Amino acid sequence: MSSGVVGSVARMLAIHGESMELKRTGEPRSVMLQGKRLTGDLVDTGGSSAQQQFRVRIGTTEMLTSSWASKAPARHDTLVVGGRDRSVLDVRPLRDCTTVILYELEVAG
Repeated sequence: MSSGVVGSVARMLAIHGESMELKRTGEPRSVMLQGKRLTGDLVDTGGSSAQQQFRVRIGTTEMLTSSWASKAPARHDTLVVGGRDRSVLDVRPLRDCTTVILYELEVAG
């Protein structure tokens, strides 16, 4: 059942998502993927500056086929969304039974 859910998630992200790039220090290549932006806020960073902070859902397909040693996103990775680098603050795997079908990332930048 889970492999069917993973395929459905990949199709939904292809239709409703946008292209993003996940980068990690120490990895020679970035991972191109489809993701879906979720709600967010403008967070005051002190003085007169602020940054966007929001959640993004990404599938597992692109991560599993990448050349990265670790097949999951991690805190301190960089996600390029809409041409802007966003720092990954938190990663939450979403599961169907024991299979991870999505990752929900909290990003800022």
